[in-house]
Amino acid sequence: MSMAAVAFAPGAFQAAIPCSGYGDFVHMADEQERRHVKLLEYEFGTLPEAEAIYRRCSPLYAVARATTPCFLLHGEGRYPGSTSSIDFALALEASYKPFWYKAYPGETYYVGSPADVRRMLQDMRAFFDLYLKGIPHNLPDDGTRPLTHLSGVVASVRGPAARATGPGQSAAQPPCDVAQ
Repeated sequence: MSMAAVAFAPGAFQAAIPCSGYGDFVHMADEQERRHVKLLEYEFGTLPEAEAIYRRCSPLYAVARATTPCFLLHGEGRYPGSTSSIDFALALEASYKPFWYKAYPGETYYVGSPADVRRMLQDMRAFFDLYLKGIPHNLPDDGTRPLTHLSGVVASVRGPAARATGPGQSAAQPPCDVAQ
């Protein structure tokens, strides 16, 4: 729902954190478990007949209107996975919108290990402190800080080597960050 709030209700919130969110229901229908696909069919109809409805309801296609800074985060490396958060970050980047992005390796799309949940909560607090309170973050410069719209997510996450792997797949190299 946070991706939808960012795209469809610009300015309604000061900041948002879509945790393992979905922004493209057309693509979601291709990568999700049957129960999720059946819910989409119940709500929107079946593909390809209802593709226009899926697109109209997908925040990814409305990011140009976004004004709310958002922090997209998710796990990666284990099933189930999704490219939805990185795709949304790339769309925000292409539209010059403020955001942070971070993937937690060794997780399913939903971050669940105690160590990563702890780190995720610290990252979330730093994001909210910055955008809600104006407090600059003091996250360590150890290669684990979230990427920002100033970091160049396309270059850092996908990189030249990753472009050959196809859309929605991240690079093997760890991202560099210039988060400020």
